[in-house]
Amino acid sequence: MELGKVFLESRWKLLNELSDKPLSPTELSKKIGSTIANVSTQLRLLEALDFITKSREKSYSVGKPAVLYSLKKEFAYLTIVSNSLVGKRLIKLDYFHNIVLNIWFINDYKVHYYLQKFFFQFEHILTGCDAFGYLDMNPTELEILILCSNPNEHQNLFADARIEKQGEEAKKIKASIHSIEDIKRGLENRDKYFTSLINQVVILRDIKGDLIKIKKEGI
Repeated sequence: MELGKVFLESRWKLLNELSDKPLSPTELSKKIGSTIANVSTQLRLLEALDFITKSREKSYSVGKPAVLYSLKKEFAYLTIVSNSLVGKRLIKLDYFHNIVLNIWFINDYKVHYYLQKFFFQFEHILTGCDAFGYLDMNPTELEILILCSNPNEHQNLFADARIEKQGEEAKKIKASIHSIEDIKRGLENRDKYFTSLINQVVILRDIKGDLIKIKKEGI
């Protein structure tokens, strides 16, 4: 089947819901407003194409779903039209792809170069952190949120860091470095600083999913 035909609106809605958590056909039908029969048909197709997988609950009881569906892999379906390349391709994502695509999805394209260069320049540090994300950029600074278990050890690593781009003024790295416990405690206390960080941050990588969960649950 042509890949473009796979991602019809109904199937796209199913994949979108399953990207959040595993769900049963009944739960999915309620979420996307479709019949269980139609949802089951679409799920079988997505399973045959190896996009999703199903598991049976070992401790099944009345009122609980017997079968749950979840994403089998993370992927991107790219369509490219340029003077040098025209094509479509399905890419299985690794951590590098995820970070770059998260950067590309930021509306302000001027940020993309600086964030990608920041990641490559400090990858050896960032891979040891729990999460990091983009906060803001102005003519002189690139603001980043970094979460790690030992924030005090990271405070000075970006003190004199700069991201340079030919023909433009170098941007200083302004890093807000905290532990996930700092964030949770700050939000519980309704601290405006931490509330602003979470509202503003665009997550680029989150190994444990803690920051994603906080963003989804709201403040």
